[in-house]
Amino acid sequence: MRRSAASYDTVSLASRRSLPAFCVILAGGSGTRLWPLARETRPKQFLKIFAGRSLFEHTLSRARSLVGSGQVIIVGGTKHRAFLRDQAKNIDPGQMILEEVGRNTAASIALAALRIRARYGDGVMIVLPSDHWIGSKTRFETAIRSAVARARRTEGLYIIGVPPRSADSGFGYVLPAARGNDGPFRRVAAFVEKPPPAQAARMLRSRRYLWNSGIFVWRASAILERLKVHRPRVLRPAAAWAGKMRRGRWTVPSRVMRRMESIPIDRAVLERTRSAWVRRGEFGWSDLGTWAALADLLGGAGGGNASLGPHRFIDSSGCLAVGGKESTVMIGVKDIIAVRDGGTLLVCHRDAVQRVREVVQNLTGKNDSMR
Repeated sequence: MRRSAASYDTVSLASRRSLPAFCVILAGGSGTRLWPLARETRPKQFLKIFAGRSLFEHTLSRARSLVGSGQVIIVGGTKHRAFLRDQAKNIDPGQMILEEVGRNTAASIALAALRIRARYGDGVMIVLPSDHWIGSKTRFETAIRSAVARARRTEGLYIIGVPPRSADSGFGYVLPAARGNDGPFRRVAAFVEKPPPAQAARMLRSRRYLWNSGIFVWRASAILERLKVHRPRVLRPAAAWAGKMRRGRWTVPSRVMRRMESIPIDRAVLERTRSAWVRRGEFGWSDLGTWAALADLLGGAGGGNASLGPHRFIDSSGCLAVGGKESTVMIGVKDIIAVRDGGTLLVCHRDAVQRVREVVQNLTGKNDSMR
């Protein structure tokens, strides 16, 4: 089913109400802040650290619950094909889009939207990062389903915002409009990307801001129209290539990916449109972007210790020990992170966890260069 080049939105309102919904799982990225356990060749979303399952596997389970296995689309990198084959055994290869070169979320979302358009004419996209932890499945599904219902009726772009737990300068924030309520949805009044600590503290105290979770809901046609207007350097190369493709798994060659502008969807579209809406999600959320976030999730918040692997804490508090089969002992220390992977040992203070990525950047250009 092909659509006119003049517009990606040619579906009638009556047809929109019955549009199928698809979960688009973004499975790229390396999670360098969880180095040394996560590396370029072993991204954090594929680490089996939660009861023998990975964050990717948990995300896939939630996606299946929402839309069924047949309407899940996975966007990942060719270099992680083995992980996808192992952890998504029941997903048809024809539902995967593999990128030879990563070009950020706008490119991945554009490709997924073009895939939906080519095969189904249109559909509602539920965009799910693969490396997030979700607390309450029931509350999560409630938030998503309400956004899907809105997306079927309107051309809005819907963001799931989560209440901030701390003045974290590593997150993007969303300010819902003070007025113009539409049920649980509000227009986005402002985006604030990774504010400095003092500003983040003020925003937290105001209780007006939400963290941008990176979970989005919109129609494929709606995001394609916005990309056409705001980021043609993302859409044009993708659309030109996708128009020649048939069914089956898409493997996007590096020559095509490199022609696409590398930019997150937030900056590419959401910050440039008045069609962005936000819904508060009270389901418990973490992007596990740092070792401190994992420590909190495992029970280390409020002065407790947490571990993955054999450990012993003596007169210590707020610590995290990750050691695989090796034992870690901490004595008389506070707020220390210790992570061992093979011959590499990371030790840092909880307040310095954001700087782990500096280590990776200062290596020879590869996460795996230090063994």
